Amino acid sequence: MKQVAVAAIGAAALSAAGCMAAPTPMDISNCAELQAAAEATATVGNVLGQLVEEEIFCDEWLSVEIPENKLKLDGDDGVTYKFDKVRFVVKSGAILRVDVPVEFTGDRTQVVHGGVLNVEEGGKARFLSSVSMDGIGVDTVDLADMKHGGCVYNQGYVRFEGEFYANGCETVSTIEEYRVAMAGNGAGIWNGKDAKVVFKEAVEMDFCGNWPWTSNGAEPGSDGGAIYSDGEVSFFEDALFTNNEADEGGALWIGVTGVVKFLKSAKATFQSNSGPGNGGTINNYGVLVMRNTASFNQGRSTDGSGGCISCGPASEMVFVKNVLFDGCQSTEHGAAIYIDYDNVEFLPEDATYTDNFIVNNSDGFYKCEDVYVVGDGSGDEDAYMCLP
Repeated sequence: MKQVAVAAIGAAALSAAGCMAAPTPMDISNCAELQAAAEATATVGNVLGQLVEEEIFCDEWLSVEIPENKLKLDGDDGVTYKFDKVRFVVKSGAILRVDVPVEFTGDRTQVVHGGVLNVEEGGKARFLSSVSMDGIGVDTVDLADMKHGGCVYNQGYVRFEGEFYANGCETVSTIEEYRVAMAGNGAGIWNGKDAKVVFKEAVEMDFCGNWPWTSNGAEPGSDGGAIYSDGEVSFFEDALFTNNEADEGGALWIGVTGVVKFLKSAKATFQSNSGPGNGGTINNYGVLVMRNTASFNQGRSTDGSGGCISCGPASEMVFVKNVLFDGCQSTEHGAAIYIDYDNVEFLPEDATYTDNFIVNNSDGFYKCEDVYVVGDGSGDEDAYMCLP
């Protein structure tokens, strides 16, 4: 009797699967056909978009909105498909899946969240091959409506299964007010609370930054040059961050609800990231986990503390292997690390400090070329410790 029941259930499942409608195929050779394929997900269900041209270049920015169901983009093996002035918006409950290598280019004129990709809460985006984003950004034109995520703005789930490369992603501001304009957060990637970004292969993020263009020229803007996260970000393979810049957290800004994890196969390298505020490379208010080796080289806080890492009062850090701090600099305390006494337990046990220094410190007011600890457990509000 049990075998008959199991067989009946299996047959029913197969029957149901057979009745499921296959995705509707649509050829895509231009911007209009790409838009039509996305819109069709609201009327015909899942859509399989077959890219028949290697380049989809639009004269003006095209926002490709996926309202529901799934849009899957596929193409020929061995071809990298190029999109210029194309961005995707994945609505709640919808899915974007891209099975081929893609390159995105454009400019920094869009007044939107997410220059390449905007995933709403409940939406999902999955890239099965390599992704490149170059020279794209978003513009803030109203201080009451800041625009975040120069390349990616995520409130849902984004998964990169191939190599990921971002170069020159920016949040800018064209407000003509002297030293008032502020660019948005997360020039490369903005990741919201309860949102998640997963990198399964190697990551490189270069020259991403926040820039308000004022009447006095370019001044560093808001936080998180490469990544700003109030949610979770996971790296499974090596990650390289070079020449990224923001007000705080030139490479990474981790909020109080944020968790950034470099897992056991992910070596992290930070080179020449900077910002005027605290945490020239990383500003951490949440949780930072590094399970492989990490290298911080020439991180700079040009008008603050913690040239390579600044840690907020409720933050946590986990370091499993050796961490190198080389050539870190700040104009205030802690050229390598700035941290509260209550968080001293989270400092790396296996760390190497070389050639870190405090700039413009002729009167000796600012302390600790390596690690500055706010407080010493005595209760004296002026107390501090220099480590190691």
